[in-house]
This record gives sequence, C-alpha cells and structure tokens, in this order.
Amino acid sequence: MTVQSTADEVQSAPATDRTAPPTPTAVDTKAAATDAAAIDATTADTAAINGAANDSKGPTDVDGSAWDANDAVTAYEATPRGKRQLVHPTAVAAAAAVAAAADDHDAEAGGWPADPPPTVAAAARAAAVAADALAAPTDRGLLGGALLSEAVGTAIMVAATVGGVVAATVGTSTAAAASSATAHAATRAGATAGGASAAEMAVASAVAGVGLFVSVLIAGPRSGAHLNPAVSLAVAINRPACLPLPLLVAYVVAQMLGAFVGGATIYSLWHGPLNAYEAAHGIRRGTAASAASAAGFVCVAAPRVTLAMAVAAEMAGTAALVAVTAAVMDGRRGGVSRTRSGGRRSGGGGSDGAAAVVARAAAIGATYAALEVSLGPLTGGCFNSARDLGPRVVLAMANWGQVAFPGATSAWWVYLAAPLVGGPLGMAAYDALLRAPTL
Repeated sequence: MTVQSTADEVQSAPATDRTAPPTPTAVDTKAAATDAAAIDATTADTAAINGAANDSKGPTDVDGSAWDANDAVTAYEATPRGKRQLVHPTAVAAAAAVAAAADDHDAEAGGWPADPPPTVAAAARAAAVAADALAAPTDRGLLGGALLSEAVGTAIMVAATVGGVVAATVGTSTAAAASSATAHAATRAGATAGGASAAEMAVASAVAGVGLFVSVLIAGPRSGAHLNPAVSLAVAINRPACLPLPLLVAYVVAQMLGAFVGGATIYSLWHGPLNAYEAAHGIRRGTAASAASAAGFVCVAAPRVTLAMAVAAEMAGTAALVAVTAAVMDGRRGGVSRTRSGGRRSGGGGSDGAAAVVARAAAIGATYAALEVSLGPLTGGCFNSARDLGPRVVLAMANWGQVAFPGATSAWWVYLAAPLVGGPLGMAAYDALLRAPTL
C-alpha cells in the first residue's frame, strides 16, 4: 500500500468511518512498542514513512477527528523508548501517512481499536530516528560511508588541532623561533603560565575550531559528524535507537583510527623540525624534558591544576561541547532531515539549506575554539578521547616513552575517561531541559 493511495482512501472514506480512537493507555502503547520492535525492520509502512519524511509532506487529517499524526507521535512518545527519542515536526505528516495505512480495515468496522496499531509505533520510531541529525544511517549499505566519514573527519580535526599547536610550539629550527616556542610549549604542557602570548594561544585555538568546522561539513551528511567518542556515547545512552551498541563500537573504532592517522600525519610532516628543535635545546626524546617537543600531540594539566580540577574541567568542557552539538543539530530547530540516499539535508533546501548547514558547523567549531581558549590553559583542552589517545599512541611509537604513557603527570587516563562522562551528561541536560518542543 503506497502513501498516496492510503491518503486517497482516507479522504474518500465516509466521515462515520473516521471515528477518533480512545485515548491509548500506558499499557497499550508499551505493547505497541514491543510489537513494533519486531516489525520495524520489515514493515512496508516504515518504508512509506521514510519516503514521506524525505519529501516533508504526506496526507493530513481530513476533519480533525481521525487518528492523525499528532496522535501517532503522542502514542509513541508515551512509550519508554519513545521518551528517549526526538521527533521532528516534518515527521508528523509522515506519521500520519502510516497511521492512516495501519489496519485501515478497522475504520470500516466503525472505528480504530483501543490499542494503537503496532505499525503506528514503528512508524513514529522510524520517523524519530530519521529526523535526528546525529543518528547513524539506518541503511546498512550506507554504514561503510558513515564510518569512513567519521575516520576522515576525525583525522582532519585532530590534524588541525595538533598541527596548530605544534606549529606554534616548534616553529622553525632557528634559535629565535625556538626561544619563543619554548615558552608556548611550556604553557600548553603545563610547565609554566608565562611566556606564551595571547595571540599564539588564540591562533592555535582558532585553527582547532576551523578544523572541527571543516570536519563537521565533511562528515555530517553521511554519519552525523560525531567525530568524538563522547558524542557517540552520549547518543547511544540518551537516544539508543539512533546508535545501537554495535554501531557505537564501530563509530568509536573509526574515530580512534582517524585520530591516530591525524596525529601520525602531523608527526610525519613535522618530523624534521621536531628533531631540530630537540637538538637545539639539548632535549633527549623520552626524558621529562621532551614534554616540550611533545606539546600539542597530547594534553597535560598545568602544574597547579589538581587531578580533581583536571577531571572537572574536561568533564565540563566536553559537556558544554556536546550540549551545543545537540542543540545546533536538533532538526526541530532548523529542519534537518534524512535524504533519500540516507544522508541529511536542511529542511529549508537550496541556498538557505546550505547556509543553515554551514552555520551549524560554524557554531560547533566556534564552541570548540572558545573552550580551547577558556579551559585549554588548565588541561590542554582535550574534550575528546580520540583527540588525545590517537596522537599519544603516535608519540609512544616515536620513542617519547613515559611522556606518552603514563604521561608527564601520569594522568593520561583523565583525557580518556573524563570526556566519556561529561559528554552523556551534556546531552542528557540538553534533552531534558533545553531541547526544542516537538510541535
């Protein structure tokens, strides 16, 4: 049954056949959700709702008394799973199409059943996932492209973040440049608070923000542009239908590989200047002094920053970054929806849609840059487990020894664990307190 034929049948049906159904109970909707899980992958109605969502249109309620899109969405949101999903306004019309198609013979019998048809719950769930810009592709054929996008996007982001600091730290191998770079490296590595200019810090932070901006533009249409294990874990915990556990693992692996490639790329390009920098300052790689040449590749807390302060700063920074990401990628604010190919587009379409995509990416990049400026001097500004761990492995392979693991302050785990705690908290706070209303 197609969406259009369903719409024609509903509109041509006698008014008496469109009796409003009783208000569903919690038990009814829970049962519907359970049934929906079994048919979600195969029902033709789920395919119909995806097609209608792509066009941002679908049959609407004829006389206000039939079981319409709002009823379908409300029934789904009353389920335990539905409470944890985000439903986009453009999905409402699509839900109406499936609501009309599901068990339409019951309308001929004089009214809808008390239990919402299972296909309605399945359709509403599919619409919620399709509308979430952070959701992984539902088509397995698109998963490879999504994982590649995550790896490439993370590599670009890490290369920009690490490269910006390494450039300011190492500069050239001349004595004058090295003298200036030493102070900057000490600041980023936590050795001293003086010497590095505000301009150097601002430039390195701006480069990091631009790197994330470009990465979001590249990866967003295919994968949702997580580019950060903290974002992926936040989606998996707070919106489980959008990123099931197997996909969470795949996303994180892709991000870690991308971070390693990004760090390795910067090391290979700056290998010569790094050697010259160390030779000019009598630094033997692997000793405590080589923390200066490793600055930028890994994050290190400043001397007077306690372990608790470092954990708190990384958690808070990651929570803020993930909350902003959830806000600007919230399709209900700007019309982000999945295209027929499984990617995402702005509901505005055309140049307005492109401008909205660029604005979202810019907002995420600017937030990252701002956090680098405000919290970077405390901890080095990680906010992303992959950003630290990937380059840290590169350092270990390049003979930095204990500077890589366990790190200059023996607290490398802070940059792995703290973001993974802060990210889910940030998204949970946004979903509970700040998310846009459904309608």
